[in-house]
Amino acid sequence: MAASCQVETSAPLPPKSKNGDGMEGIAANETNNKFYILRECNEEMTVSQIWTFSIEPGSDDNSFSLKYESMIELPLQNPQWHYSDICYDKENDRLLCLKSYSKGKLRQQFIEAIEIDKSGNLKKETLKDLNVERFSQISNEYKDQDYSMNLEGITVDNEGNIWVVSDNTSGKAQCELPAREKTILLQLIKK
Repeated sequence: MAASCQVETSAPLPPKSKNGDGMEGIAANETNNKFYILRECNEEMTVSQIWTFSIEPGSDDNSFSLKYESMIELPLQNPQWHYSDICYDKENDRLLCLKSYSKGKLRQQFIEAIEIDKSGNLKKETLKDLNVERFSQISNEYKDQDYSMNLEGITVDNEGNIWVVSDNTSGKAQCELPAREKTILLQLIKK
């Protein structure tokens, strides 16, 4: 059985809001010894936040703490938009951000990128959409085949391919009941 530990932060993270939107994603930048933590949205549901922490070694061999460095806000057009995960793309020195829009059966999926400077700081002004061909269209086709398109996870492999995974539900989770939808893992192959 793996041991669990609690990591101390120099600044408290915001509590989960009444809307259920708390800290949603985490990405490790080993190059600069940083962690980036994604808050899905604020109480007003107008912005998402990415908090940057540096890794500070602790007194024990395996212990560490996270020292707050900065926080950037990413505007949300309305409450149907949200960011659900982030990952560090070491090859391109950027943070990938999984963003989606959901209203009824309509879903739109996006991957955005934020450049990271040589010190590991996020350069908010560089936020831009990645051109992922037919991403929303393909995800809606899978939605029609009973796959959940509530995309919740993103990572990038050593070849630069992006992987995206969904929850197994598009609505409120009912953990005691069988899932109504299937989980999907999408590979977006680098061209």
